[in-house]
Amino acid sequence: IHVLDMFYDKNPSKYNNYISAVYSNMAIGYLDQNSTDMALSHVEKSISINPQNINALEGLGIVYLDKQDIKKAKDFLKQIVDNNDIKLSQKTRNKIKLQL
Repeated sequence: IHVLDMFYDKNPSKYNNYISAVYSNMAIGYLDQNSTDMALSHVEKSISINPQNINALEGLGIVYLDKQDIKKAKDFLKQIVDNNDIKLSQKTRNKIKLQL
């Protein structure tokens, strides 16, 4: 993690997509291990690096669901669907809307 932060600190625009992806993938691993707090920390870091990382955005919704915070999960997923700056296919937007 320290190496990732070092690369990001030196040239954030060059590495942000890659580093954000690593953090979101680590969050998924922590979720698989039932380490919800670590997953939350990593998915938030991923989003802070790249707010357009769809996997991280969806991951944050999953973390909230895992923490039994259904309202926050729904509110967050709704924000994803309603934000046209986030590149989702119309099919994906409709699928998430149905779940809300």
